[in-house]
Amino acid sequence: MHSVDVSDNVGDLVVDKRQWHLHLLDSSNLKKSFSAILGQLPTIDLMVHDSDHSYQWMRYELETVFPKMSTGGVLACDDANICYGMIDFCVAHSMKPLLLLEKRKVFAVLPLSSQ
Repeated sequence: MHSVDVSDNVGDLVVDKRQWHLHLLDSSNLKKSFSAILGQLPTIDLMVHDSDHSYQWMRYELETVFPKMSTGGVLACDDANICYGMIDFCVAHSMKPLLLLEKRKVFAVLPLSSQ
């Protein structure tokens, strides 16, 4: 499991830390740093966006990760209701996400095998 974050103060819920790799973004250039980290990773089976929920970052993250996803992979997005980044990504790629609705938030799941 690979995590990408801006701080090393994460991972409290990771049970087996031997199987976990934390990659820290360079705060001076987040996009370049994210792309560089992604370039080092193998094909991705599951990607969960749960970081900066601005439209620009969400779309950037999804568009950058998408080519690295496995055929049966899943893209997911926590707090998909904060902006239209995930929805616009799906529209741009002619995909339909599954939306899990709660009283205060939306979790979007995009299984790539059914697209």
